[in-house]
Amino acid sequence: MKYNIEFFHIYGDDDITSEHTLSLQIKDKLQAAIAAANDQDSSLSLVMVDDYNAPLTKVNRDLVKNVIETAGSSVNQVVYESEFYETGINLLNFVKPRIFKEYSKLIKKKQKLPCSLFIATFYLSRLGALENPVINETNLAEKTITVIDKRYTFVELKALKLIANSQFSSKLDNIYHYLYTDKEGLSDDRINSFVRSLQQPSASTSNISSGSQQ
Repeated sequence: MKYNIEFFHIYGDDDITSEHTLSLQIKDKLQAAIAAANDQDSSLSLVMVDDYNAPLTKVNRDLVKNVIETAGSSVNQVVYESEFYETGINLLNFVKPRIFKEYSKLIKKKQKLPCSLFIATFYLSRLGALENPVINETNLAEKTITVIDKRYTFVELKALKLIANSQFSSKLDNIYHYLYTDKEGLSDDRINSFVRSLQQPSASTSNISSGSQQ
């Protein structure tokens, strides 16, 4: 598979809102545009439910899948953030000593793994760079796309910085973000421009910070 698209960013204690519906609509338009530019089977989609930082009081795997299918769409796999805990710990074995020290100190202080470590782990697992039995082999891809609101840019940058300082730094060229604010993300021009950009190396850390990735 060429593209693995993450969308519907949600916490276990979240209500499902128009924000999630918008993410779903953008994902569907992206998949349609990618299919038109490539072929019908060139992308798949995943949702990660954050059950590590929030309890599963309102959302679970089955509910998310049902909401997506009821909206007339589909998702290939729904995973829980906690299922990437061990893989996240393992990722720290592949980072530069300075970064290892920084994250070890942070984990000791907070007594939990930071979001940026989970995000980096999720990217690398979807690309097959890190082994995680939760990700079905059929859901691995050459490139990842994250459909997410621009307000999460800061933590996404931290995850990319972590990868840049690891043995997996070459994978940055395969990590893309579709950043949006409200319904501007549904613009056909933006969608098509983004899909065209997928033909070029991502250079994520510079593009996401400058906003040049859609």
